Formats: sequence, C-alpha cells, structure tokens
Amino acid sequence: MKRTLGALLAALAVAACGGVTSASNGASSKAYSLTVALPWPNKPPVCCMMEPAAKDLGYYKRQNLDVTFVNVSTASAGTIQTLVAGRADVAGAAVAAGIGAYAAGTTDIRYIGGELNSNPSLTHQKWYFGAKTSINTVADLKGKRIGLVTGPNPTDPGYVQIHALLASAGLTDKDVAWVVAGTQDARAQALVAGRIDFTTIPMEMSYILTPANGLHLVAFDPVGANMGWGGCECWFTTAAALKDPERREAITRFVVATMQMIRDLVKSQATFKKAMGLYLDMSQETSQSIENTWSYERVQYQANGCMNLTEMTAWFDNVYLKSINPSANGKVRLRQVVDPSIVKTALSRIGLDRTAYWDPPQLTFPAGS
Repeated sequence: MKRTLGALLAALAVAACGGVTSASNGASSKAYSLTVALPWPNKPPVCCMMEPAAKDLGYYKRQNLDVTFVNVSTASAGTIQTLVAGRADVAGAAVAAGIGAYAAGTTDIRYIGGELNSNPSLTHQKWYFGAKTSINTVADLKGKRIGLVTGPNPTDPGYVQIHALLASAGLTDKDVAWVVAGTQDARAQALVAGRIDFTTIPMEMSYILTPANGLHLVAFDPVGANMGWGGCECWFTTAAALKDPERREAITRFVVATMQMIRDLVKSQATFKKAMGLYLDMSQETSQSIENTWSYERVQYQANGCMNLTEMTAWFDNVYLKSINPSANGKVRLRQVVDPSIVKTALSRIGLDRTAYWDPPQLTFPAGS
C-alpha cells in the first residue's frame, strides 16, 4: 500500500524525536565493509568531498563501517563500469550515466539516492565566473578573451554555459575571442596574468579575484538551464547487492553516515572548512573565499538523499527521454532503475532534515508513471 508523503514525514518526525534506538542508527557492534567507486582520479573536488570527508572525519567508523574507495579517472562512465564489473558495491555517478547503462542492457543497476544536484532550476543559484572588473553584464563580453578547457565545442562545459550567455545578449561566438587555456589551475593563472578576460571558476579559487589584480567574481542568471532534476553526484548499486542482507546493511550505513556528513557540512562553516582543508592547500584561501565556497556548495548538497520521485519522473519523461537519450524510450522506465528503499531506511534512522534548502523526499512514484 502506498503511503502519503504526510504519513511518511510524520513517521520520520517520530523517529527524529527519539523513536530511534542506537542500534537502529547503525551503532551495533557488528562491523561491515563496502567498496565505493568515485569519479575522480585523486583528491575530491570540494563540491563532491562528502564521502572522502565522511571517511577521513570518522563518520563511517562511527557506523562500524569500513569504506574502501576506488578512484576512477574516466568519471561517471568509469564508475558504472567498475560497479558492473563487480569491483565495487556502490558507484558515484551522474544519474544519466546509470540510466543509460540500464537502457543499454545492464538491467541489474539501481539508483539508490544522491548527495549533490547543481542544476540552477532547483538550487536557484546563479552561474559564477572569474572576470576582469570591466565585465559586469553579458554584453560586456563582446570583444573579450574567453578561457576554455578544450575549446568552443559542446564537449567543453564552460563553452556550453558561455555560448548560452552570449546568445542571451544577442551575441555570437564570433563576437568573442576563444582561448584554449587548459585546466582550472591553468585558466586561473591565465586570468591573473592577463592572457584571458573571463572564465568559469570554482568558488574555492575565488581568492585570486582581487581588485588589485583587476579581477572580480561576477554572477549571471543561468540561461537554458531549466532542465529540472538531473542528479549530478548519485549512488548506484545493483539489485543483487540489495538482495544480500550484509551488503544492504553496509550500503544503508554508508548512506546514513554520508547524509550525516552532508548535514554537518551544510550547517557548520567550521566543519566545512575542516573538510575542505583535507583536500586543498588552505594557505592561499581567504576568509571571503571560504565563505564564498561554503555559501555556494552547501546549497547543492542533498541532506535527505535526493529522492523526490515526482521531480525525478518529470525530468525523466520530459527531458531525459526527449533530449538526452531518446533511444532509451521504451527500453527503461524510471521505476525499473530507481529503488527508494535505502534512503527510506536511512531517514527512519536519522530523521528528516526539515531545514534543507531543497531536497524534500517523496518516496512513491506518481500514479501512472
């Protein structure tokens, strides 16, 4: 029988107010282990540091869980391949990668929740860039040198953003000078050195943007970004793993501990700074750049597991099947690949975070979906 959202939230509220025993919160003496594939080769980017931080700051240990990370250099496609090959119990990946794998025939794969969604239509954030102080509007980009990673093509995310911005002001690609400037560090150096005038920049590097260098952080409203839920950093496992009681419990503890880490990162700048310092050289950071980073990233973090099946279904039907992967139409339904049971159990153990900026759990599929 389907439960209404109100009934679910009421049950979670009871749990959060004392209805959870220490054993049900993952504090039993039995130890579990888990292997998790992550989509970056070395240290995590600040946007996605939740899982490594949960391990390094003892959150998994408090759940009697030993987590081993497998770092993959080929991003989401590589982590999904690692999961499917049986070399990991959980894969961190963008949701489209997992659903695409299912549509391609890997029907054992299951989406079980997530920790990050950076889509501006949900987070209501602007796009931020490093720029010369003379650039204050999109129209000011005319004639400027724009730094990109690989060049003006659809495989470069920065180009996709900036191309849309130019069009919003009636400008074209020919109205600017595109400069292939390489990695984020290389582009930051090029900006400071004056070889480019404008580029995408992560908040943790905003310390380079000083008036003394003739630079500032500039924000623009996103253009063409209203695609809805998309799940940037999500958790995938397999149906076989969910049927195994030992692995299921290990996965549940992993989700519980990571969600607790997320909640602390969101609510405490001191905790965020401590975690950030595990993976970055903090000697160059300023109080303002730390504030910028915390204020920006915490809005994207999902404190309740990123499991809103109404929002997800709308995205799947209206965006994924129509524009991202039309060939998947008829090969996969969202309810075949999504399993909300792990997030549901995790929330029953740690309660619902009602202060989350946005991440309302809605754990039943819409009728007819």
